[in-house]
Amino acid sequence: MLLEVVCRCFDGGNVHNYAPRIVGASVPKAVVVRRCVRSLVESLKGIEHKLVLIERVADPELRAWLHGLGAEIVPGLEGNNPSWLQAVERCRLSTARWVYQPEDDYLHAPNAVRAMLDFAELAVKKGVERLALHPYDDADNYKSDCLEASKIVPGPERHWRRNTYSTAVVFTRPWVFAMPEFEELASLYETPEGRARGIHEGNTINKLWRDDGPLGVRLFTPLPSLAVALNENEPPLFDWKARWEACA
Repeated sequence: MLLEVVCRCFDGGNVHNYAPRIVGASVPKAVVVRRCVRSLVESLKGIEHKLVLIERVADPELRAWLHGLGAEIVPGLEGNNPSWLQAVERCRLSTARWVYQPEDDYLHAPNAVRAMLDFAELAVKKGVERLALHPYDDADNYKSDCLEASKIVPGPERHWRRNTYSTAVVFTRPWVFAMPEFEELASLYETPEGRARGIHEGNTINKLWRDDGPLGVRLFTPLPSLAVALNENEPPLFDWKARWEACA
């Protein structure tokens, strides 16, 4: 199998209450899930893949719609961390060449997955076997206190920048998800112990992307963005509003 996609779907609210969604706080999570998953499914058209939905959804219409997509449905464990660990474990055990772990509040461009797959395959042909892709060109990358020198490389359709920051939404090889940094982040993020220890992406999975990291995995992000985290700030040069309406 060329690609396995593992996406958690939960309609019970926003686990990041400190970051209101850019679509507006009044938009129900069920609407966010449906539109974002639709954008993901559309971006998978024409690609050999398996879609796995780790589902814990209460809304009956959304649940019926998700179950009608032809994906493998896995009942999600209760709680953000247990279900996150489910997703990481599924990615780790995948037998696909590539695995992608999106989230249900990431809105994808129509060519998002194809662009990531084409760039990944091109990188392998050029001798870069250890790589990960994060589809979100986060606007925080351009804040004055976050600016750093980056290598820019051309892909088949767009440029990509070498980066050292990602969320857990990455496209990579299955074995990367076996690294203890992923389990640590998924099991402790936003828990009392995790907050006490200051656990976040920067001191867990992002260690894998640094030049002095333990694995030598190179992380790339697209220019412009291929997806937007609706829970975050707006990426530059990505018309997410038009995409949001198109997926209604």
